[in-house]
Amino acid sequence: MESPLWGHLPDHIIINIFSYLPLKERWQAAIVCKLWSDCFDHPSLWRYFKFVFKEDADSEKLMCLEKYSHVLKHVEIEVDQKQKINRDNTCTVISTLARCKERRMQAFTLNFVGENPLFFKGGEIIDALAELFGPPSLDTNIVFTLKEVDLSHMSIVYSDILFNLLAENHPTLENLNILNTSLNCNTCTVTPYCILRLIQKCPKLRELACFYCSINEDVLLALAEEDRAPFKKLSIVCRREEKYGKDIANEAWEKLVKKHPDMKVCLGFDHTCPLHKLSAIMQPSMPIVVLRMDTFTYLDREVSLASAYYSKTVEKLVLHCKGTPELQAALLSLTANSPNLKSLHCYTVLNQATVDDILRHCPQLESYTLKTELENHPWMPTLVGRQVTRNMNLKVKQ
Repeated sequence: MESPLWGHLPDHIIINIFSYLPLKERWQAAIVCKLWSDCFDHPSLWRYFKFVFKEDADSEKLMCLEKYSHVLKHVEIEVDQKQKINRDNTCTVISTLARCKERRMQAFTLNFVGENPLFFKGGEIIDALAELFGPPSLDTNIVFTLKEVDLSHMSIVYSDILFNLLAENHPTLENLNILNTSLNCNTCTVTPYCILRLIQKCPKLRELACFYCSINEDVLLALAEEDRAPFKKLSIVCRREEKYGKDIANEAWEKLVKKHPDMKVCLGFDHTCPLHKLSAIMQPSMPIVVLRMDTFTYLDREVSLASAYYSKTVEKLVLHCKGTPELQAALLSLTANSPNLKSLHCYTVLNQATVDDILRHCPQLESYTLKTELENHPWMPTLVGRQVTRNMNLKVKQ
């Protein structure tokens, strides 16, 4: 039996095979023959690209940047920011994308995966992002502007300037995530006025993730204007800044939900948020699908409010709190009236009867953490049904 003639495979099959190979192996395959080298340069292989900068050898990935930057549409950068060479490589990528004479990039993600060096503020990366978000040179051909920007895994403080540039120069923006909840970044300086301006400049915005202190009633009312595209999801986290902030009235949420009845809200409270602010921020008209309360305090009243306000909409509930009989009663009330609850994680000890009743109330649960005795952390969740299948499929893909 003759061996297959690999050099005569159709282009689209070779390109499909190349799409599964890491960049280094793709380079090695490309030197086999001219056909494979031509396939290596095919634009479809360079529309989605992930740069990883964790060691010195990763600098070789910059070699492809000048040649293929004009076809890149979705770019993700993963960087260990502790090493200067990795930060320099990241800035080089961002600046090259910003100076590209033919821009097609529509989605950009930047993830920090290391520890910040001492006294690191990320000024050089902020400057590079400002160039990317800012106005292009006059000889640049803008095929597409940015539609998706995710800066949620960067442990640096943002300012209004960066997002004013984004709003002014990328009016097609649809998805923005600036919810960087790292412990290294414990201050938010993005103002509601900046977010309001971004919403006004980007009428197609449909998903926004930011801190509660960066929005106000004017922001919600701007999202509720008649001529806006459907708004799908708002993710907000409340921290220490809420101590002096003004709470958003329920009337503003009512108007927003009336305009966008399918909108979903994800609401989180971290351990620095003043406890008395939780009940003031939680409004009955908020269409909460995910609620996280990581306060490590008594949450009896707040869980009771969640039961009264969000039992019909909540799909995921996460609690880091102190266990009391009142908390368990509130949990039973919530789970008994939450037909859409699929994930419940309560990181405090419950009695066995409460756990049994919760599981009886919520046969639809796909994952849960409900413990009847103290265990060493991390507490591992129990996966049920489709969630087990999803995890198995994920492991197979990996």
